[in-house]
Amino acid sequence: MLSVQAIIMEHPQRSLLAKHWELDPDCVFLNHGSFGATPTHIRNEQRGWMNLLEEVAKQWEYSLMLRLLGPHQGIRLERLRAELDDRYEAQNQRLSSIEPEPHDQTEMVEEAMNVDEKSVPAIQPDKPAANLSGVADGKGYEWITQDDGMAWFRIENSDSEWELFEA
Repeated sequence: MLSVQAIIMEHPQRSLLAKHWELDPDCVFLNHGSFGATPTHIRNEQRGWMNLLEEVAKQWEYSLMLRLLGPHQGIRLERLRAELDDRYEAQNQRLSSIEPEPHDQTEMVEEAMNVDEKSVPAIQPDKPAANLSGVADGKGYEWITQDDGMAWFRIENSDSEWELFEA
């Protein structure tokens, strides 16, 4: 007859390093050293960085929303104005024929916009460096012609600033 013997296995001792992982103390985990659970302090650091990145992303999205809010509202208002204008044209009226309210400053703003029209400054060509020498013309001037066809002159051997020749 065969006898069956019970093998009693003792629960293995927990390592002193086990406190660094969020593992269930009632379970035995077998780890062969190649991979395993992430230590608690590493997970806490990861959570901190993830929260920080999430906060930065929220702030960026919010600032973008605020920057786009003005143009978006302007486009919507222009669309509404155009639709109202179309309705009044269908009735042989003009939207501008409506008498403005005394507190309406539209005309004042339009007048100011026409008075203060902005002008684009002319683009000045790059002057040649003062230490460059030009070609003497025999009349007391020296000349430099750049690749773009711009001609510059100054008094011969003066080392003064070049002046643009405008024909």
